[in-house]
Amino acid sequence: MNPPHDEAQKNASHIVVAYGRILEDSPTSLTILFRPESDLPYPKSIIRSALELLLLTIRDAETRKSLEACDVLLNRFLPQDEYCVAYQQRAGLAQAVERFKPGVSVDITFLKPLVTEGATKEGEERLAQIVEQWKRECDRTVLRHQEIRRDVELVQKSGEKRGE
Repeated sequence: MNPPHDEAQKNASHIVVAYGRILEDSPTSLTILFRPESDLPYPKSIIRSALELLLLTIRDAETRKSLEACDVLLNRFLPQDEYCVAYQQRAGLAQAVERFKPGVSVDITFLKPLVTEGATKEGEERLAQIVEQWKRECDRTVLRHQEIRRDVELVQKSGEKRGE
């Protein structure tokens, strides 16, 4: 037994459980991609470290898949300034859609002021940057998971060779 290691794993589990509660309470709408980091129970870096520690120590494949999914979902939580851009763009478009009445003949001059009240061209450009950054972060997360899996396999193989 390694008490410091056991304590670290216990702390990591506590952090991940708290984060899991946030995910459970998340809106299920596919239109809500991003959330503010302020919704998280711990800083994003702490949650990510806890997830990675558990990925290194837990051997159950299903649990590992769940932890990996939670780690990818962590990328949805944005700093407040970036979240505000995403929210403003979504809110502006939602207002335009809400005001639009089905069956009414509409030209672009009618829709443009509705859309631009909350959504702006600059906001759309910034949102596109945020989405690209999010995609890159998701890719990096998946690559980290592959590295962790390789590390775990190497440790397991070296343990088997030593007869552990």
